[in-house]
Amino acid sequence: MRFRDWQLNCMELALIRYQSGLKHLLVNAAPGAGKTIMTAGLVRKLFKENLIDYVYVFAPSRSVCDGFAEDIAKIAGISFEPNLLLSKGRCQTFSSMRSIELNQWEELKQARVMVVLDEVHHLAGNDESRANACGKKVLEYIRDSATFTLSLSGTPWRTDKSEITLSQYDSDGYAIPNYTYSIKNAIANEICRMPEFIAFDAKVTVIQDGQSDSAKGATS
Repeated sequence: MRFRDWQLNCMELALIRYQSGLKHLLVNAAPGAGKTIMTAGLVRKLFKENLIDYVYVFAPSRSVCDGFAEDIAKIAGISFEPNLLLSKGRCQTFSSMRSIELNQWEELKQARVMVVLDEVHHLAGNDESRANACGKKVLEYIRDSATFTLSLSGTPWRTDKSEITLSQYDSDGYAIPNYTYSIKNAIANEICRMPEFIAFDAKVTVIQDGQSDSAKGATS
């Protein structure tokens, strides 16, 4: 498997951070840059270094879950089955978190499990009193029990201004990724196309090369 430079750099940094004792990582990478492939490569490294026994992926939709399972199985050489005792991985949607039984959550305490949270901005709250339903599940069952977590997003913010679960924030209220591969870099590397902005009924501020320009509209 041929990895892109940013994927190799991100995998190496993540491995170093995990081995140094950091448990929760947030990766901000441009949409379409290849976060799933990077994750699969990192999972392979963690298994090779004997740092994990299982990988557990949560994603927004069933189709995204299937993509993760396929890529991780192919690159890391592991299988995904409903029962972790019969495989090395499991992939479920965020919405399924609310129906997971306690004994399944207990599996996180009984082995070294890496939990991947794709599009983590769907999860809100760093304390249970302010968390949304899925964020509460992560705080209650994953935050302390998982061996490692990897949160992925191309847009690490929420429109309701809530904190993203398991993320660190700076004094200005912005999430602090452990690794960033920006859309500017992705465009320069011809991985992504220049985005198009269509304005309607809102105020938009675009910042480019240090200069800001505001217009009435919203983006799509």
